[in-house]
Amino acid sequence: MEKIEILNARPGDESEIILLLKETWLKTYPNKKYNITREDILKKDWESKERLRKWQKIIRENGKNGTFNFVAKEENKVVGFCQFVIEKEFNDLRIIYVLPEYQGKGIGKMLASKAMNLLDQSKDTIVEVVEYNKNAIEFYKKLGFVKFEKGEDHEVSIGKMMPTIKMKLKNK
Repeated sequence: MEKIEILNARPGDESEIILLLKETWLKTYPNKKYNITREDILKKDWESKERLRKWQKIIRENGKNGTFNFVAKEENKVVGFCQFVIEKEFNDLRIIYVLPEYQGKGIGKMLASKAMNLLDQSKDTIVEVVEYNKNAIEFYKKLGFVKFEKGEDHEVSIGKMMPTIKMKLKNK
């Protein structure tokens, strides 16, 4: 593994972020109990022009309205992504994803550390995690998060829902 850099997401990173999300979803979210298949995940409009435009806007507005986006890069390749929002009542840690082949190498922790340094320390931080994503739950527990309530179910495809839990990191 080459040197990993944590950087602000910049215009031009969108396509790699979308591919990272797609690869990570394919590895993480198929689930027999909830009848979620790889095909269900592939049905999402991952590489549509609309999705690309959405992500271009998100990246252009990086740092505005309390929303921040970071990428982990090895050389020029995006291998991780983090997004969080400083809300009025709490910090919302929306996403930390790392390419499957780069997981377990400390990249998620590097992204989380960067986010934690910028979050409003006077507020609790909330993250919503798919309840069967045991790796993510353990990752957040190691960062000090604790489960505190059921989250909203997220629809993957028609009639197929991913159940979530909310985890909280108390303010300092």
